[in-house]
Amino acid sequence: MKRQTILEEIKAYLKYLTFTLKLDVSLCDFYYRIPIEFSDYLSEFMIHPNVYCQKMKAHCMKYCLWQQQLIRRYVKKNDRPFFGACYAGVSEYVFPVIEREKYYGFISVTSYRSQEEPPQIRAIEKSDIHETYKKTLRTDIPSEPYIKAILSPLVNSLKLLTYYIEPNELENAQHNHDYLYQTLLQYISENYFRPLTLETIAEELHYSASYLSHVFKERNKPSIMQYVKQLKIQKAKELLRNTEKSVIEISELLGFMDSNYFTAVFKKATGKSPRSFRNEQKRAAYPPVPPAQKPKRVPLSEKNKNAPTNDLHK
Repeated sequence: MKRQTILEEIKAYLKYLTFTLKLDVSLCDFYYRIPIEFSDYLSEFMIHPNVYCQKMKAHCMKYCLWQQQLIRRYVKKNDRPFFGACYAGVSEYVFPVIEREKYYGFISVTSYRSQEEPPQIRAIEKSDIHETYKKTLRTDIPSEPYIKAILSPLVNSLKLLTYYIEPNELENAQHNHDYLYQTLLQYISENYFRPLTLETIAEELHYSASYLSHVFKERNKPSIMQYVKQLKIQKAKELLRNTEKSVIEISELLGFMDSNYFTAVFKKATGKSPRSFRNEQKRAAYPPVPPAQKPKRVPLSEKNKNAPTNDLHK
């Protein structure tokens, strides 16, 4: 099917941007605006990836939601990319995805910062917030022409994908379990780093735990909590691969009870301990250089035998 091919190409390109070019790229605000099939397939890239952002949501979640509303209003009026900073001091490039005057969401290239902390961050007393701000946000902000060049294939592919959305796919989603399922996915993507339980999810979404489980399993998914665990393991792999954070730090960031429990869960899911996984990734990224071979010695008589002769003196 044509749209499945486009989806696969989009996912492959997102992996290239994330793992090869080392960019923090996420698809924002697409829930409810694209079919379940699309959001399900791209769910790993519909998560805001930065650890600092996750920590800040505990202090100013309402400002994060307010900021997203401002971005949505702005890009709907101005269909063009821009660079700006959010309330928490995170700078990002924003690329709207608007086709045929219909807004579908935006792409964020994020995790950048200025040299100094914004005043609202300095006012937070929790000391590790300041350290996380400096460690996880980058100051090497890429140029606008560069970002536009590498993001344009992704923007164009997402716009092309919208032509394969059937009119009734989104209309039906508003009146059946699809809508609640999307709500679940969005909630989990924004809160997976917290120590979630099925009961807390059900309480915050105002549904019974059994009903949410039923809706989730309709999609041939694992259980809700297995899905949460999968996201945690996926994020743990990224942190082990791309940062120097300790296993203890990573377990805390992802909401595990302690590092021993995190190690047990990670090993059960991957077959390797977090340290073994990190070492394996480093070896793959920097394979050992083979020792230089010594040049073969050629006897002097052999050298003279093969030496060119001067034909003029023959």
